[in-house]
Amino acid sequence: MNLIEARSVRVLLGGTPIVQEASLTVAAGEIIGLIGPNGAGKSTLIKALAGLLPVQAGGVFLEDKPLTQWSAAARAQRVGYLPQGVQIHWPLTVERTVTLGRIPHQAPWQPLNAADHTAVAQALRQTDTAALAGRRVDVLAGGEKTLVMVARVLAGKPRVILADEPVAGLDPNHQLQVMELLAALAQKGCAVLVVLHDLSLAARFCSKLFFMKEGRFIASGPPETVLTPGHLRAGYSIEARLVPGPDGLGIIPWKRL
Repeated sequence: MNLIEARSVRVLLGGTPIVQEASLTVAAGEIIGLIGPNGAGKSTLIKALAGLLPVQAGGVFLEDKPLTQWSAAARAQRVGYLPQGVQIHWPLTVERTVTLGRIPHQAPWQPLNAADHTAVAQALRQTDTAALAGRRVDVLAGGEKTLVMVARVLAGKPRVILADEPVAGLDPNHQLQVMELLAALAQKGCAVLVVLHDLSLAARFCSKLFFMKEGRFIASGPPETVLTPGHLRAGYSIEARLVPGPDGLGIIPWKRL
């Protein structure tokens, strides 16, 4: 079942077309990668899929129902959105910050119940942030903050996860941890769409890639058909070394054109 879908989506910002004729689907059990150069429209598209930006043409569908027909609460229960470059200024503890991910499942002024506490504890464990639970989130290092925000999304138990550069600023160990976690969630039935700049991670973890440039998809399909020398030249203006391996394709950006 397709849990999230874009059908010929067009998004304007300030009258300028940023996303044009974008169509993609993410089914339950899939982790799909969205790649492309800076300014390609990836973040704008993922915000439109999350319902945070209006579309001027086409449509976004959640569980085969137009996103606009879902209530904000029902949408928030099903879709978890992780923005890129999160700035955290709240003097809250890590545990309290992660607990905010449970808000879509609570009635106003409702105290946390057993399911909420279990979900928060599980999210802290999954992201290796349990040891930080009592610390203030605004004084953490950048990579630690990213992991806390991943935990907040996971605490909400969404069926769809839209992650915009979730591994930016993380060391290689934690990059792999986050990608392995997203892959595990997909295996359990979530639909995951992730924006990535690390092409090797995209090739290893994603079953399908959408390569975006200037608001349009210039290629889509399995990583081995998208991450070709020609597409990398056209999309990024680079030459790359491609290193096939038993666990996927390694891509080493080699020189600019």
